Amino acid sequence: MQTATWVVTDTFHGTIFSILFRKNFASFASKKMKVMSLLSQRP
Repeated sequence: MQTATWVVTDTFHGTIFSILFRKNFASFASKKMKVMSLLSQRP
């Protein structure tokens, strides 16, 4: 992930690491609501 320009993920942890490492990311909805909850809190 260190040299990635973009991250594509459907997991909560993939989304978190993308945010922490300040990477552009596409987060696809999964059956788990943790990702949607996380993204709804971002400014």
